[in-house]
Amino acid sequence: MGIFTEIASSHGKFKGYVKPLIQDLELVDEPEKYIGFLKWVREKFIEGAAKLFENPMENQIGTKIPLEGKLSNPHANIFYAIVETLRNAFIVALKPSIDYEININSVKS
Repeated sequence: MGIFTEIASSHGKFKGYVKPLIQDLELVDEPEKYIGFLKWVREKFIEGAAKLFENPMENQIGTKIPLEGKLSNPHANIFYAIVETLRNAFIVALKPSIDYEININSVKS
């Protein structure tokens, strides 16, 4: 797992992003005789979601979450994060590195 981030701050405001990526995810099953039915259903749901949102070429799950606002009241763009998860899974894989797109000029005074 890797977490890549860039954040710039000025005069109590900030702008940036967090990009978590998980590569080569392997889920380990508990023996089915030791778990209850609801836990088994939950495990199968998680396995299915992981496979659905995994980029098959890079074998990774990831997203990019934009962050901005005041330091006392930050905002995350969840809709963009969902779009980036789908984009990573089905269109083009996110790169496991910072994007060099945030600098002090990114923060508006």
